[in-house]
Amino acid sequence: MRNIFLYGVPGSGKTRTSITMSKELGLELIEADTLKAGLNIPVTCQAWKQFGGLDKENAIKGLLFVRDRLRNIVRDAIDTRENILIEGAFLDPHDLMQWGQGILVVTRNYEKHHGQFFIHRQASEETKSEFAAARIVQEFLIEEATRIDIKIHENL
Repeated sequence: MRNIFLYGVPGSGKTRTSITMSKELGLELIEADTLKAGLNIPVTCQAWKQFGGLDKENAIKGLLFVRDRLRNIVRDAIDTRENILIEGAFLDPHDLMQWGQGILVVTRNYEKHHGQFFIHRQASEETKSEFAAARIVQEFLIEEATRIDIKIHENL
């Protein structure tokens, strides 16, 4: 069995999908957010703040910044492992393809994504901007996955 790397923006349904898949396939589940515990790395959908206001360019720069900072940590966590499913918002499919199959989880429907995003978050100006960033980043991830032939799982 090869490894599976499941990624997508917050609220896309990747956690629920990863739990189901790991049980069905008998894979050890690793939540990538646990790999950055204790590190001074921003949440993926807040990283745009380091580059200025919220727009497409800064949202994508934020994602790429987080990916870059965590690339070696993720590599170290999976380098010699097999039969794992690792799930996280910031996973880099270009980098991980050598260790297994990447799957992008998306929720294109705005209302459904909004509901899923805010199910565990209080609505505030900060979380509203995080959701806006997540929508921008999701479009980037869909374009990226299409370009490099990564499977896209639509959370319906």
